[in-house]
Amino acid sequence: MDAINMLKSRRSVRKFTDEKVDRELIKEIVDVARYSPTWANSQTTRYTVVDDAATLDKIANDGIGGFEFNKKTTGRASGAVVVSAVKGLSGFSPDGEVSTKKGQRRMGDVRRWRIMSDILLSSSRKGYRYCYHGHL
Repeated sequence: MDAINMLKSRRSVRKFTDEKVDRELIKEIVDVARYSPTWANSQTTRYTVVDDAATLDKIANDGIGGFEFNKKTTGRASGAVVVSAVKGLSGFSPDGEVSTKKGQRRMGDVRRWRIMSDILLSSSRKGYRYCYHGHL
């Protein structure tokens, strides 16, 4: 599938099967996201694969920020990739000084949005559907 058709046909899915996604496939998808550019090659992003039902329930109940519909969707998923970042590196020089007008918050947010886009497109390319819950 070419990139334009993939972008036009991608959909967020909110109903999932009980089928677990193979960990090797998840690793392949996350590996593609690692190539997303970073500020000054800071490599601050961390990926956590969650497929434990109790942990997914905890994320659904405590980590969705009051969005009830997202809580239900997350609770039905058989797995998730949590994207996080090391604070204080992106947008800062090695001596700790802010190196951009936007600072760490903005640079880190932009990076994570790009990474999530890469993960979603890679998932779609592999034939899997997903639901992105945004920045929590």
